[in-house]
Amino acid sequence: MRSVPLPSRDRRPATRPSHGDSTLAPRAAVVALLAAMTAAPIGAQEGQRAPTSVERACTLRAETPQRVILPDGAAVSIDATDMAINDGEVLVAGTPTHVWPKENARPATHPSAIGVLRDARGRFHLVPSPYPTTRVWYPRVASAGARGWHLLFVTGTEGAPGDAVAFRQAEIWYGRYDGRRWHDVQLVARARSALLDGVVSSWLRYDGDSLAFAYPFDRAMEMRSNASSNQGIVLLRRRSGGWRADTLPTWRGPRAVELAADGGGRLTAFIAQEGFEEGRVRPLSLYQARFDGRWRAPRLLERADPLTVHSPIVATNGARRVLTWRQSTGDPSIVDYRIGVIDGGDSLTHLGSIAARNAIDTPALVRIASDRALLLARDGQARDRMRALLVRGRATQDLGVVELPLQNFTLVAAATSDDRVLVATGALGARPEDPLASTLLTAIAVRCPAAAASVRR
Repeated sequence: MRSVPLPSRDRRPATRPSHGDSTLAPRAAVVALLAAMTAAPIGAQEGQRAPTSVERACTLRAETPQRVILPDGAAVSIDATDMAINDGEVLVAGTPTHVWPKENARPATHPSAIGVLRDARGRFHLVPSPYPTTRVWYPRVASAGARGWHLLFVTGTEGAPGDAVAFRQAEIWYGRYDGRRWHDVQLVARARSALLDGVVSSWLRYDGDSLAFAYPFDRAMEMRSNASSNQGIVLLRRRSGGWRADTLPTWRGPRAVELAADGGGRLTAFIAQEGFEEGRVRPLSLYQARFDGRWRAPRLLERADPLTVHSPIVATNGARRVLTWRQSTGDPSIVDYRIGVIDGGDSLTHLGSIAARNAIDTPALVRIASDRALLLARDGQARDRMRALLVRGRATQDLGVVELPLQNFTLVAAATSDDRVLVATGALGARPEDPLASTLLTAIAVRCPAAAASVRR
């Protein structure tokens, strides 16, 4: 467990050859999440209260979707990986970004754009890439308040030994975008055999005075050794303008990591991992590891022996976390997407599960108030229905189905300041005058009796 300084001066990467114009597919073949959904509460574990339905029913209402159309009439479709809301403006980040001319001609892939910005008047603008001649991967975004948005993004080459979607070599970059131009663009780290896509690496977390991002790496095949220094979790964090890296070694290659910010630079990582003890391997399990300037020993949260767990996603509400993870079942065609809460300690309380059949989707989990989180996912295998599940305290409620186009595998969402959730989805043209493909933004309102004050993600 070590801490090393990283370079912070501006550096522009060398120009790389184009990777083509095809839309970037997320790790759909590797991570199967939610498709055919049926709410199925699971029993409480020993010492834990059984999950219940919410005492007073909440309601769900979706507003009319807004198609992403530029001022010149061109439609935009984005392989979205993240979204952040900042004082009424919305930044949807993702690559590649396709622009469809108003005449519905062949789309132009814009390596010079890494998403769109919707301003306070509802107008859309392309977000320019700070490196327009270089392929940029998997941008992450967090609000920077009056200073705009913090973004982290990747350049490099996929295809590491033993893993076709890991980066053989990669550069991780930071920049701040103020809505018009970039500032402070700098190299944060170089990585090898790193998993940097949005399914297995973390969100970019910002808690007011620090930024943090975590990703797994596994160089065992490259180094022909599974020594602990060859695999682990790398935490990149910035405080007082400087970036540092802290590595949590493991004895097996981690499969996924997610972060929760605890304030004051303290963090909690949720890790899908086969074990942290040398020579002892268990089925893929869920661990929690705290960071307070150095890594603390990981603690087991969920062991599914002989089954496996994967893909943690967390929504934080102060000391309280709402956590979802994918868990295998005895039937290879079905997985469970499990839901639980952690109230300030190391005890995970199960609230329920959703069965997924033949799924290739990544859902969205967003906090919407001091005691609530909303899980959004495809309803069954439908391409035009999204199901919403509300977690309120230690209870859950199936809010039903929203009808809207879902021609995308990854749901990206963020909470507004008035308890609404804005979600980005993909649509194909249904009429001759429609663009062949475009991204939609839809606001979803959840209303509950005696609603608590809202907070942002």
